[in-house]
Amino acid sequence: DDSYYFLEDNLEKLRPLRFSQVGQYISNGLLSVLVNDRWGYCDSSGHIAIPPQFIEAREFHSGRACVKADMGWCSIDTKRNVCSPYFADMEDFEGAYCRVRMPDKSMEIINKDGHVISSLQASSRTKFSNAHRIYVRDGLYGFCDEAGKPECKAIYSIAGFFSDGVAFVVTAQNGKLRTQYVDDKFKTILCGPELGMDRLAFIRDNISRFEFHEGLAGRPVFDVFGKARWEFIDKKGGVPIKGQYACIKPFADGIAAVQLCD
Repeated sequence: DDSYYFLEDNLEKLRPLRFSQVGQYISNGLLSVLVNDRWGYCDSSGHIAIPPQFIEAREFHSGRACVKADMGWCSIDTKRNVCSPYFADMEDFEGAYCRVRMPDKSMEIINKDGHVISSLQASSRTKFSNAHRIYVRDGLYGFCDEAGKPECKAIYSIAGFFSDGVAFVVTAQNGKLRTQYVDDKFKTILCGPELGMDRLAFIRDNISRFEFHEGLAGRPVFDVFGKARWEFIDKKGGVPIKGQYACIKPFADGIAAVQLCD
């Protein structure tokens, strides 16, 4: 069964969904879902709230979601009102602002009403929150501040974004991948399992599943055939529910979308 289920935050109740492809997580009470090659949104009950009509549909941030329609990218609100002009591309909203690519390929910043804010300079370094940023040096990853000043050396083979106050990172040591979580001082607070170097691509492809959201993160358990089953762990390393999911999405609003194993 390729369909997803909603897993409640008590980790016991499953509610079936009829969608085989869904977005990353519920935000503002809505989850993007694919129906007949078009994306729309369902609510936390699994009912369609915004009819499928988009080529792509991202998560809601600050009451706005970036969607790709036939005419290009625009932003919508939770009532499916179009809140901006159409652009060549858009990034997700961070607070009141969003970086967009204009038809002439130039970058601009818009507000939630879709108006260009000329007082802000748009660049790959523009950041509207105080989150740590990731930088790359000599093929390794580290963290820097908003201005690009390194806060920790580039020592990680893989580095995820900070979420719930921690970041998932991986170092390569003695032919093994050491997985761990670091806090905002870059101190290790939780060690994960050591994996073989052949798992590097798997970790990169599933990096978002390792991130903590609402106190829970995904962890893969591999069977004898090398197939991963996902479980959820807490920040103390406890396992509230054992591995039994073929695919998981992060928790948001107390709900995560999961696929059951065969």
